Amino acid sequence: MFTNLPQLLGRHYKWLYIVDFYRRRELTYIANNILWSISLMCHLGSIIFVYFFANPSIFGEVIEYMFWTHVIFLITNSWVTLELSARIFEGKITSNLIVPTNLYWKNFWTFVGKSLCAYAIISLPALFVFWLFAKSYLISTITIQSIIMCIPLLILGYWLYFSIGYISASVTFWVLRPDAVNDFFYVIRNLFRGDLIQLSRLASIYPLVIWQPFAFVGYHTYNTLLNKYSTQDYLIFLCGSIFWAIILFLLARIIFKMGLKKNEAVGL
Repeated sequence: MFTNLPQLLGRHYKWLYIVDFYRRRELTYIANNILWSISLMCHLGSIIFVYFFANPSIFGEVIEYMFWTHVIFLITNSWVTLELSARIFEGKITSNLIVPTNLYWKNFWTFVGKSLCAYAIISLPALFVFWLFAKSYLISTITIQSIIMCIPLLILGYWLYFSIGYISASVTFWVLRPDAVNDFFYVIRNLFRGDLIQLSRLASIYPLVIWQPFAFVGYHTYNTLLNKYSTQDYLIFLCGSIFWAIILFLLARIIFKMGLKKNEAVGL
C-alpha cells in the first residue's frame, strides 16, 4: 500500500522517513517504555491526590480535566528543548548543520516521530489505567463535531509548543549550562499550560492568562473538545493559535540564527 510513497512524495518523502525512523527507534527500548508509562501514572496520581485532599468537592471536575488535558498534551508535546539544548551545549550542533536540509524542519519531524508517534503510544497503558479509574467522572459533552474542531487546534498546538521549546533550547547559546534554562522552561510550562492547576482557576485571578501561548496548546483545545465554546469563541481562539504559531515560528528561527552567529564568531 505504501510502496509508492517515495514516488508520490518525491523529495518530501525524507520528512516521512525521519518521522518513521525516530518512531521505531524510540519504541525499541521496552524497559524504558514501561518506566516512562509508570512515571506518567505516578505524576497524574500525585496531582489527583493533592486535589482530592485539598478540595474533594471539585474532585470529579479535576479528574475530567486531568484526563483530557493529558491526552491533548501527549499529542502536542515535544522534547526538543532537552535534546537541542544538549547538542548546543556540547558543541555537537555543528554536525547537525552539515545535514543538507533545514534544521528547524528536520528537528520538527524528528520529534513528531519521537514525541507524537512514540511517546503517545508508550503512554497508552498509563492512560488506560487512568481511564479505568476516571471513567465514572468523564461525564462530558464530547461529540464528533467537537473532535473534528479540535484537529486544527492540535496541529497548531504541536507546532506552537515545538517552537517554544526551540526558543528555549536556543537560549543555551548565551549561557554556560542548559540546566537552569530547561528547569525554568518546564516550571513555566507546568504553570501556564495547565499541568498542575486548571488554567480556568488561574484565569479567574489573571484573565489575560488565557491569551498567552501555552494556553493555546491545551486550554482552548480542551474547552473546544468539551463543547464549552460557541462557534464565535472557537474561531477567535483558532485565529489566536494561528497568530502564536506564526510569531513563535519566526522567533524560533531568528533566535537560533542569532545564537549560532554569536558562537560562530568565537569558533563553535
